[in-house]
Amino acid sequence: MSNAVTGNEPQPQAGLRAAVVGGWLFATGSLSYIVLPALVGGIAELPGFDDQDAGFIGAAQTFGSALGLLIPSLAMTRFRLPQTVATALAMVVATNLLSMLALGPLPLALVRFFAGASEGVLLGIGIGLVSSSGREGSDRRYATAVGAQFVTGAIVLYNLPILSLIHI
Repeated sequence: MSNAVTGNEPQPQAGLRAAVVGGWLFATGSLSYIVLPALVGGIAELPGFDDQDAGFIGAAQTFGSALGLLIPSLAMTRFRLPQTVATALAMVVATNLLSMLALGPLPLALVRFFAGASEGVLLGIGIGLVSSSGREGSDRRYATAVGAQFVTGAIVLYNLPILSLIHI
């Protein structure tokens, strides 16, 4: 049975659908890098947290993202792609909701580690789908996706001081 039938790895025949889904997963997975400065800044202002705690929590999320990004590249053929994506998306939602309930620096660091890991898995799958879509210009789409994430991150970082003045 071929991998296309089992869904174990992205196939070039997937075409436009793979590129679109991959781009969406790429964007979802890279959100952790875009919002991390705001997260760390917000944590440092919470009662019971200081700058060192915020840095530790940010580092835990970044480390989780790095490990999560390795999973698709090293072991993706061992997992079914749709189930892996669904599990990672559920983990992103669950860990972000749990972040609101964490009572201290260490529990929040553990939750943010798993949030980063699940976002890293989505990012890795998204990169794989975009780059292997097999369509003409897939390398350009991949470069555009990376560039768009850097531009979005720069816009968010540039506007953080303005956004901090807005109290909702």
